[in-house]
Amino acid sequence: MRRYVIILLLLVLCFAIQTAILPFLSIYNISPDILLIFIAAFSILNGQWEGMIYGMIAGVLMDLFYSPVFGIYSIIYTTFGFFAGRISKNIFKENPFAALFFVIIGSVYKGIIILFIKILLSYKADIWMSFLALILPESVLNGIIIFLTYGYLIRLNNLALIKKNKTIF
Repeated sequence: MRRYVIILLLLVLCFAIQTAILPFLSIYNISPDILLIFIAAFSILNGQWEGMIYGMIAGVLMDLFYSPVFGIYSIIYTTFGFFAGRISKNIFKENPFAALFFVIIGSVYKGIIILFIKILLSYKADIWMSFLALILPESVLNGIIIFLTYGYLIRLNNLALIKKNKTIF
């Protein structure tokens, strides 16, 4: 139980950093998606069900505060967390290149779904320009961040697992 509280607090901290600090540090309207990085790392390390739950919590937080249509981020993060955990069953989980692959694919997936929703809602959006100017640079930025921080996230996950197995008796 303590493990889940720690991870939930980390998820809320990532949400706070992503929404309160990173918009001020963005360059050309591009900032990293820390929630996606968090979901990718913990989905790879802990499996599909935990990834799906973390994705759902992160998606609901984003939908409550930033989405014009409730459910967009919930669907994106939940499905990404589930499939990242599902596909990662057969890979070496400590490999940062696997995490890099999942984060880049997840960033492109998120960008394409949001672009598709914008088009459905009659926003004017140039598909190729959005891909080249927003989706691709954000994917690369997220990939760099996960590659540099994945070792720390593994240690953090292992610390949470150790605390899970300790008992009073």
